[in-house]
Amino acid sequence: PVEQELEWNEEGAIGQHRFLSRVWRFVTDLIESGTLDPAQAGSVPAVEHAKLDEKSQGLHSLVHKTIKAVTADLSQERYNFNTAIARCHELVNGLYKYLQDCGSDNGSTVGKEFSDEQKALFAFAVRNLLLVLAPMAPHITEELWELSGFAKAEGKFIHITTWPTFDETLTIDNQIELVLQVNGKIVSKVSAPRGLTKQQSEEIAMNDPKVRSKIDGQTIRKVIVVPDKLVNVVI
Repeated sequence: PVEQELEWNEEGAIGQHRFLSRVWRFVTDLIESGTLDPAQAGSVPAVEHAKLDEKSQGLHSLVHKTIKAVTADLSQERYNFNTAIARCHELVNGLYKYLQDCGSDNGSTVGKEFSDEQKALFAFAVRNLLLVLAPMAPHITEELWELSGFAKAEGKFIHITTWPTFDETLTIDNQIELVLQVNGKIVSKVSAPRGLTKQQSEEIAMNDPKVRSKIDGQTIRKVIVVPDKLVNVVI
C-alpha cells in the first residue's frame, strides 16, 4: 500500500521480473504460434459468452472480474496499486491454467490448435490484460501492445487508449461459499449455488456432518439465514 513504509529488498524486484517475464512469454508464445495474429488484431470478432465452453466462459468471466477490480483499485478514492497488481497476477495465473486445461503441459501455445472462438478469447484477454497492467508496467505493456498488433489496428499507443469496460453480469459468480454456524461459531464452509431459498440453505446446514455433530440431538431454537452468505443454527 502506498501509504505504508517499505524497506527495499531485491527479492521484490526479482518477483516482479519473474511475473513480467511470464506475461512476456505468454503473449509472445501466442504470436509465435499464430494463435494471436498481429495482422488481424483489428478484425478479431467479439467474444460471445454463451457460445463458449465452460472452461472458456470461466476465463472470459475472469477477464471481466479483473477489469472491474483494477478499475476500482485505481480509482481516485482508493489508489491501491498493490491490489491492482495482485489482480493482474490472478488473471495471468488464470491464463496459464486455461492452457493446462486445454492440454498444454508446458504452459505454451506453440504447437497447439485452437478454435476461432478460443483465438478471439485469447486476443480479448491479452488486450485487456495489457491495458489494466499498463499503469504499473508502462514500458513492457507498450512493447507488447505494438507486437500484438493492437497499436496499428487501433492507431493509438496503449496509454491513450480508452480504459476497458466490463460486463457486470459476468463478474458475479454462480457459486458462493456458504458459511455454516452453530450458535454463531463457524463449524463448516460449503460451496453452493447462488440464489438458494431460505429452506434450501437450511437443508444444506442440517445435512452437513459437522453441523449435525455439533447439534447432537439438542433442541434447535431457531435458524438464521443470511441469503448467499451464512446459516446460523441456534441451539
